[in-house]
Order: sequence, then structure tokens, then C-alpha cells
Amino acid sequence: MAPYRRRRSRPVRLALAAAVALAAGAVAVPAVHAATPATAATTDRAKRPHDDFNGDGCPDPAVGAPADQVSRVLVLRGSANGLTGSGAKVFSQNTGGVPGVAEKGDAFGAQTALVDAKGDKKAELAVGDPAENANNGAVWIFPGTSGGITARGTFVFGAAKVGAPATGVRFGASLTG
Repeated sequence: MAPYRRRRSRPVRLALAAAVALAAGAVAVPAVHAATPATAATTDRAKRPHDDFNGDGCPDPAVGAPADQVSRVLVLRGSANGLTGSGAKVFSQNTGGVPGVAEKGDAFGAQTALVDAKGDKKAELAVGDPAENANNGAVWIFPGTSGGITARGTFVFGAAKVGAPATGVRFGASLTG
């Protein structure tokens, strides 16, 4: 008889896929908490297929702005003519659809990274907050859609969700591989 294998929920499967991709070095997070480098326009697209949130072929940068009161992540849209503020989105833990509540001392957006966990050529945005839950830390995964990053369907996970020690580990402090 084959051993019983519990099927994991979709958020857990995506969290594990994102964690594996991040650990394997499938993403790189440059300085200043930016998910897409300033030189992305000249980067070979075949080498960075995951820096495009909406699948239009243009890099879309995400920049974290951790703050003392309400930390945020700003997502800009890339176009054939470069970056544009049109369609820019700002997310925080107080954004509808984003799990959790912004608290003083959080560092939501301290790290950002891009990963195509679903393999659909639309990047998901990983946002780290190593100060979440008394420095246990957490990572949020925002889905990429044809309209760009969305809060709908966003989920959060900590170290315990992926089977790692969870107390005081500052999970999400580094999202580079």
C-alpha cells in the first residue's frame, strides 16, 4: 500500500515553490530594496523572464519603503518607452486583500523579489518583513496578472509554514538566492 500523502493547499504549494526559487537563486534583489534593477531595460529578457508582472515584456520595478508607522511597496509599470507612473500601485498591510495589519515597528518591504512560481511568464512579487510578529518575520506573495500585481489572492507565510525554526529568525530579511 502506498503511503498516505496529504495534499497541500494552493497557498502552501505556491509558498513552497517561491521559497525554493528564492533559495535556488532564481531571483536576485539589487540594492535599495528594488525588485528590478535600473538596468533592466538592457538586460537579456531570456535571462530574466520573471521581472515582468503583467506579461507585456517590459520590466516592472517594485521598491520597498519600510517605515516606522506604515511600510509600503511601490510597483511601477514598465513600457516600451521606459518606466511610467501610469498604473503605479502602492501596497501595505493595510491594503484590502493583503493579510495582516500594519503595526509600528514592522518593516514590510524591507526586501522585495520577483519569482514566476506559477510558470505563466507573469512574476509574483515576494515582499519580506523581518520585523513581523516580534522579529519572527514573514513573506507575502502578491500574484501577477495581466493587469499587473494585485492584492487579490495575496498570501503570507513564515518560517514555520515551510518547516523551519520560527522564533526570532527574521524570516524575509533576505530574499536573494
